[in-house]
Amino acid sequence: MTCSISPERATQGKRVLFGYRKLAIIPCILVLVMSASPGMAVPPEPTEKTGNCSSGSIQLSIRANIVGLPLAGSSVQIDGSNAKLMGRNQDECPTPMVSVPTFQWNLISKPRASNATLSGGTSLTPSLNLDRQGSYKVRFTACPTKCSVSIAGRAVSVPAQHADTDITAVGTITVPPELEPEFGLPFLPATNPTDFSESEREEKCALGGGALDPQWVTTSRWDGPQDYELLEGEIGRSRISRKDNFLNHESQDHNFSVYADGPSRRLVSKRPEWPEQEYTLGVEWERDHFPERFRPTPGDRASVFGYWIFDCGHPPFYTEIHPPVGVAVHRPRPVQIPPDFRPAGFPNGFGRNVFVPGIITNIFFNRHSGEITSNCSDTGLAQPGQKIGGTYYNGRCIRGPSPINRTFTFNIYLPPDPRVLMRRLGRTAPPVPIFTRTLGTGGPNPTITRRTSGDATWLEVSVDLGSFTGEQYDRKILAAWAYPAADNWGLRSWRLRLDSMKVHDDGDDLARARGDGDWRFWVNTNNGAQEWTKLYDCAECVHGTETFPSSTHTGADLGPDLLLFPKQHIWVHTSGFDGDSIIDTDTGSVNDLITHGQADRACTYNSCMHFSRSHCSEDCADYTLHYELRPAAPVGNAALSAEATALATAYTIRPDTGARCTPIDKICVLLPINPALQKRDWHPADLVLRPGTRTTGASTRLLKPQPTETFVITDASLSAIKRTLATASKGRPAERVKVKRFMAAVKAEADRSTSAARKQDVLKFLREVKRVVPRQLHPPSD
Repeated sequence: MTCSISPERATQGKRVLFGYRKLAIIPCILVLVMSASPGMAVPPEPTEKTGNCSSGSIQLSIRANIVGLPLAGSSVQIDGSNAKLMGRNQDECPTPMVSVPTFQWNLISKPRASNATLSGGTSLTPSLNLDRQGSYKVRFTACPTKCSVSIAGRAVSVPAQHADTDITAVGTITVPPELEPEFGLPFLPATNPTDFSESEREEKCALGGGALDPQWVTTSRWDGPQDYELLEGEIGRSRISRKDNFLNHESQDHNFSVYADGPSRRLVSKRPEWPEQEYTLGVEWERDHFPERFRPTPGDRASVFGYWIFDCGHPPFYTEIHPPVGVAVHRPRPVQIPPDFRPAGFPNGFGRNVFVPGIITNIFFNRHSGEITSNCSDTGLAQPGQKIGGTYYNGRCIRGPSPINRTFTFNIYLPPDPRVLMRRLGRTAPPVPIFTRTLGTGGPNPTITRRTSGDATWLEVSVDLGSFTGEQYDRKILAAWAYPAADNWGLRSWRLRLDSMKVHDDGDDLARARGDGDWRFWVNTNNGAQEWTKLYDCAECVHGTETFPSSTHTGADLGPDLLLFPKQHIWVHTSGFDGDSIIDTDTGSVNDLITHGQADRACTYNSCMHFSRSHCSEDCADYTLHYELRPAAPVGNAALSAEATALATAYTIRPDTGARCTPIDKICVLLPINPALQKRDWHPADLVLRPGTRTTGASTRLLKPQPTETFVITDASLSAIKRTLATASKGRPAERVKVKRFMAAVKAEADRSTSAARKQDVLKFLREVKRVVPRQLHPPSD
């Protein structure tokens, strides 16, 4: 591994989301695990299993952290204090770790004419003076003359084994930009999740809904648009719902989860039985009312305005924003600085073909949410229920169109200010202008105000829709620090082209033999413009091998080519469902997070082709997606103006400038490390499975389309529905009326079915529930 200062190397050794920073490490972290037997091996995960632990190998595990800036004429420290010997045993036994009893460091190569030496070689943290530009190799050797250690109560003889660290010293370092806001935005005031009591949730939900009663109720009385809540945070899951209740949906929901910022965490229900989701809140909006171009991609941020509700279909009735009335999705993507951007101090602008890391914000408001608010159905959105005299009563329905006539204010959080990065390296530098531009017509333009708090800078956006009369409103805002580089920070262009899809199971054969798949199916990628593209919305149309001819499914059809900086990964995701009326089937998903290096290697050895098997957490369709990912037309260098060149030069560090490095967690960084980042495991990118994986464990629950829906009609067992209907049929007149409407809705669903097989599914269900419902409540028979 070579330690250098290129943007791609700046995050070596750390997991990144789409490659966006999370940490900017100068220059690298080396992780090597060496086996006592020939070759390299990766140690198994620790396990609680016990068994025959009497045999196994011993491995060296070392993470060599380079502390310092690799500038010729300066020194760096090599921190190997985490070096351990690990016992790798059979039968998945525990893997104990012990300290390395004896070791040595050696400088085994250096540039010609260099007089560099290692100092402090008897410790685990030696220093190396980089007296010349070029490559240096430092070797750590454990047990150089063999040693004996005790592993799992037995003495083991360990032969010498080593790990090398490569360091490249350079003459100058231009501080690379960060690509997205700090995770968690630690400068924001924090709130705690709301601890709703079980009795409060049950009372407001009237013990559950989705068949005869409201499936969603507001957490408190809703009296108008001033009562919409604002949720802001980072996107985790984002996908099409596998199944939704036909009693209160015109179309399937698009579901996404938001890891809430501090001020928004009060909107999350406290979940003691699910601590890993402590700050995560779900958002759902019917897909027919939420266009693809506004849907978030995992890793984006979002500002969501909408109804704060209890989901009465999912015990124990936790909170959601459902439905939204407005969403602003903030995508960390490249932004082009136009030649006409000429802030103070830049009379000639920044030049031509200038790209910088920025945030693309897509704003969308819609008065319409779908059936949840369209017709005051028994199971739609309602005010909270209550208990009166020992009897539960539902609240009144909330009927759309949803009013949006108010001012909506949200935030666009930028990556850290480059000047702050320089200051943390002991340097001063001139300020960098912020570029903003608003695109779109119809209705008022947003107002954008710059805000600061300590080292943090962000944009406060207000949209005054008080006098707006349209049904929908949208805008796009481009925002970025105008921090240029002649090479455009290594920006690359990639073309994604779908080749074919081999369908192993179309989803119609899981319960019984039926026709070909009735798929609604999307592909999602991070191209900044058209991130969600619908591929199928048809009946009996998917089977065997589906091909995507280049004339109809090129990169252009999936949106523009992807423009990504070296640290930004390529995201290829699929999501959809097989429409089977009463019970739909998940198509399964592909979740590919691909580095530039992986894409280049595929082009070298595999004609740029990628083959990814779908997976899901329960019964679903099964397919392998074949797609091509190859470099597109080069972005090229920027033609910088004299002012832009001077700005870039001011952010260049040389050995004689007195630069310093502040070690945090023994890593030289350009940004403060948020400790919560190390614990962040909620993102689907962390849960990508190997191709062909068919089931997942509890740790990957976020990849499930939806949790088990005990009360919701689409997931409820037939016996549960029968009990609900039987009880209501003997209840108050209002309850018997709801039973009659329920039966009529099922019959109407059968009439709407486009295929005979699906119609038979619904009619079979209807015949079953009729057995427990009095005849006078039956719908007219066929």
